[in-house]
Amino acid sequence: MRLSAIVLLVTGLWAASASANSVERKFVCELTRIPTQVFTFSVKGLGTEGVELAPQNSPKAEGPVFTRSRNTTLRLLVETLNGQGGDPRTIRKGLHLFGDDVGCNFADLVLYKNSGYRLGYLSARYVCGGNPNESFYSTVRCSVSR
Repeated sequence: MRLSAIVLLVTGLWAASASANSVERKFVCELTRIPTQVFTFSVKGLGTEGVELAPQNSPKAEGPVFTRSRNTTLRLLVETLNGQGGDPRTIRKGLHLFGDDVGCNFADLVLYKNSGYRLGYLSARYVCGGNPNESFYSTVRCSVSR
């Protein structure tokens, strides 16, 4: 194979990989502890080291994770997930969103890769504020679309 053909092949493979990683996936998630109330977020680069949260298209969104719910617990969880921009990471298990709101309230959303990123859990620990040492845990079910 000629060098120019190899370069073309490698460039084509890189471009296909880059475009697959830039596909934006939208998540609509519900907590089993707060049924019928949802939160949403979108991710680019799902499953890669370069995973990132995409901005919401709503003018009411205060961060990349969004809810229209009036449920105060869910609103607090979303606010905590948005702390420091939502900090998405690809881990062995799947997708991990880490929220650190004001340096002493923390939330972890984990969605399992082997479920197609549809199942997981959300846990939160509130160290400061009105209810110090309060914690929250719920399993999560999400729908994922492009």
